[in-house]
Amino acid sequence: SAKRLMALDLDLSPWQVSVLVGSLNIVTALASLLSGLAADTLGRKRLILLSSFICTVAVLLMGAASGPNAFAMVMLGRTFNGIGTGLALQVSQCFVAEIAPKHIRGLLGASFELFINIGILMGYIGGWALSGLPVGTAWRLMIGLGAVPPAVVLLVMPCMPESPRFLLGAGRADEAERVLYRIYAPAEAAAALQEMQEEAAKHAGAGSGAGLLTTARLVLCAPAPRTRQLAHAALMTAFLQQASGVEAATYYTPEVMEAAGVEDEASLQLATIAMGAVKVSVIGVAAAVVDRCGRKPLLVASN
Repeated sequence: SAKRLMALDLDLSPWQVSVLVGSLNIVTALASLLSGLAADTLGRKRLILLSSFICTVAVLLMGAASGPNAFAMVMLGRTFNGIGTGLALQVSQCFVAEIAPKHIRGLLGASFELFINIGILMGYIGGWALSGLPVGTAWRLMIGLGAVPPAVVLLVMPCMPESPRFLLGAGRADEAERVLYRIYAPAEAAAALQEMQEEAAKHAGAGSGAGLLTTARLVLCAPAPRTRQLAHAALMTAFLQQASGVEAATYYTPEVMEAAGVEDEASLQLATIAMGAVKVSVIGVAAAVVDRCGRKPLLVASN
């Protein structure tokens, strides 16, 4: 909704709209390549705070766009948004995996996609609720609402502990032990601490850059043929899911509905909300059964 109203208000061409839509994924992909190194250097907690700050500034910059340089301002904000998103997508999942107890780790990992799509659905609902306002006000408020989630993270994240795995790797073993005993039961904390210490000793002396190179070598050139095949299959599955264009197509849901014969703006908004609700419902079911059914059957069923 914001995209359509922004294009109307700022007199953007279809080419400019396409650049704004596609640039986010490109910048996000490039930023995600640096997220591992940044997470090992700054820490998971600091990087999440940094990415949230970047996303908040990006949204405010886009909402303030006006005048002859409006497209440049929106493009700059979109670029910053891609940087913040690329950093956050990787480090957030890493943080959850390293800090969550084992019995809910799978559920929280599967719920990550669910929460993303709940946010998208809330954006659809917000777009519908604000669509009756003047065009220039409506799209700015729609985009401005995107600053709320990262702002909440900025407020809440300082209360969260740092990842114990990062603390141990940074030589702060006492802090890591305190965090583990704070978030886990004593027996689970002791077992997790021992496991992390053994892993840290095994990889002692390897810096972040070496870790990245080692990981890439293990994935692409694993010595065991079966391991190499599985790694390549996982990479191609992830690539083909994105190459299908299904994620990018969601940006143009109103245009698709309009081409299908839905002409009324309110009906377009409601149809978009219905599609988002169905997607959230299906992901919610998958998140609830993933630990019982396994990842592979759900992946096969979804394709």
